[in-house]
Amino acid sequence: MIHIIITDYNLGLYRKDNSTRKVLINSIETKINADQWMEKRLDVFRKFTVPSIENQSNNNFIWFIRIDPQTPKSDITKINNSLSSDNMIIVLTDYRDVSRVIPKTVQWALITNFDNDDILSLDFVEKVQSIFRNFSSHGEYLIDVNLFLYLSGDLTTFYMHNVALRRRIQPGFCSSHATIVRPINMKQRREPFIIRHTVLANSISNILCCDAVGARIIHDTNVCTRMPPKTSWKHGPITNIQGESLEWLGQTFGIDKNS
Repeated sequence: MIHIIITDYNLGLYRKDNSTRKVLINSIETKINADQWMEKRLDVFRKFTVPSIENQSNNNFIWFIRIDPQTPKSDITKINNSLSSDNMIIVLTDYRDVSRVIPKTVQWALITNFDNDDILSLDFVEKVQSIFRNFSSHGEYLIDVNLFLYLSGDLTTFYMHNVALRRRIQPGFCSSHATIVRPINMKQRREPFIIRHTVLANSISNILCCDAVGARIIHDTNVCTRMPPKTSWKHGPITNIQGESLEWLGQTFGIDKNS
């Protein structure tokens, strides 16, 4: 078994016909240039995303960070410098490189997509792999989180999305942190691992849950995610981060509000 976490950092950012990126600033769609986007996103990546991966209780995984081939060398250096020297992290610029490094002896791959402004509970890898170890299947299936948070970048508020509850209302729904469990054959070794949760929900019916938690940081360069103006059946109430909620975030994600 090999567990691969894939982060597409900035693919497509430097296309000649699209040197700017649409983001949400104060919930208003705004265009910023590639250099501005890289600078702002790196701050979020360093503060939240990297510690979330590097402090996992189970480090039996490989983190692939895929970088656009046109990314300036100075920015690639900054990304590299934000990472530890652990060999579980590889910076790539080629879609095909992920499948090339899977050993021929590996029979199963666990693949988790993970954005560069997301965080995972510190037990995410262990909880996902525990489900894999205890579930027998001959085909593809998904392992999803039960809870998904939207967390403000200033760590003042969050709202909670109950994934398990929504799936009871909307069968087949899965979060963006759903992990696909896939048997590997020779053909699949030559294919790139490009898997989105919006596609997974419609193509794989067998979905298991684990007690891990995923979260997305709400900041000033989100592409489409924002804090909701009011609650709905999809979301829990907006919660101010203080007292017990602050303690829970610290224990779950290793977040220190004062850092």
